[in-house]
Amino acid sequence: MVVAATSVYAFVFTYIMLMLINTVTPVKVTDEEQLIGLDISMHGECAYDTIH
Repeated sequence: MVVAATSVYAFVFTYIMLMLINTVTPVKVTDEEQLIGLDISMHGECAYDTIH
C-alpha cells in the first residue's frame, strides 16, 4: 500500500512540476527544431559533420 501511494505521489508531483516548468520554459522542442537537429537549433553547432 505504501509503495503504491508513494508511486502515485511521485507521478502527480512530477506532472505538476513539469506543468509549472513548461510555463516558464518549453519542456518539448518544436517539430521544426527536431527536424533541423537539436545540436544545430539549440547550440548552433553540428555534433557530427558526416551526417549533414
